[in-house]
Amino acid sequence: MAHYVKCKNCKVNFDALENNTGNIVCPSCGTLQDLMINVSDDIVIREMLKKKVKMAGLGRAISEQMAGDDFSHERQKWCHKERIIDRGNNRYMEIVIDTETGELIHYCEEPLNQHFGHGSDKIGGQT
Repeated sequence: MAHYVKCKNCKVNFDALENNTGNIVCPSCGTLQDLMINVSDDIVIREMLKKKVKMAGLGRAISEQMAGDDFSHERQKWCHKERIIDRGNNRYMEIVIDTETGELIHYCEEPLNQHFGHGSDKIGGQT
């Protein structure tokens, strides 16, 4: 990787790797350069939004929604996931998409009372 230096005297840009003397000297004006180190990195921000609708007197939410980035342990990569659990309308919908390729990994839409035996529901009750 090239390491470019801008001369503090004549402002000429040059490749610091071309100098083998141990000192960085401008090839244009001969000025000895100060050592400067530039460091950069990339950051990726992922988010997952969740919403629950509850009614007073009822123990569990009547509606749950989530949408955003979720890590797929099966594929060992981040994917986009959306899920709707609507107990009032007996509806379950989940979609998972590979964000790199756009491939549809999983799609399920069915009555909630028929959706059991998945995830934390190992016994087969209603979620």
